[in-house]
Amino acid sequence: MSGGFHKFSSGNFAVRNDILVEMLEGIKFGSIVEVAGAEADLAERLLKKYDFIVKYDWSDMVEEAKEYAHNRIEDLRFEATILDLDTESPPKADLFICTALEHTLRYIEIIEELNPGTLVLLSLPSFDSIGHRVYFPQFTDIINSYGKRLDFIKVQVFINAQGLRIGFIEFVKIFLKRVGLLDGFRKMGVFKRGCGRESVNYKWLILAKRNHLCQL
Repeated sequence: MSGGFHKFSSGNFAVRNDILVEMLEGIKFGSIVEVAGAEADLAERLLKKYDFIVKYDWSDMVEEAKEYAHNRIEDLRFEATILDLDTESPPKADLFICTALEHTLRYIEIIEELNPGTLVLLSLPSFDSIGHRVYFPQFTDIINSYGKRLDFIKVQVFINAQGLRIGFIEFVKIFLKRVGLLDGFRKMGVFKRGCGRESVNYKWLILAKRNHLCQL
């Protein structure tokens, strides 16, 4: 029984996962922990792409999702389990992945529990929705939550509605345009003309590293 999890492997979800996989190119890691993995699409892609992965610990909070992932991926490096993010801590690994951290109130504590030096790959929403316990309309909201816990390596902005992605600088241009400050910054020579499209719903795609600050 798929339980509708296949929808998370198509459309905007598939495009988002393409970007997340690209963000890991050139990054060294051997073991992966992915939590709230739902469709296991990222796990399947990464295991096929990288032979150097030695262990992939995948989990979700739903038993049906675990069964779906177990049936989808036949790889000895892959193990699917149940993990309740509201009450349990994920195991340790070189790389921590979560595309649904907004579904737990422990969205900060889970990051704090990671070992210093752990790579972190996240997808965080800018918008409220069913099941979202937190969301991040501005990048400053992410800084306020994670700035003392993570050292940011790469940031992409994925526009949900059009299935587009833009770099962080282009996103800043969009924000400045909305609040009427873009032309002023252009006159100052900060930006050249030509920015991306405006959108309402987007996701922050972030590759970072857990630092030594704010440890539990």
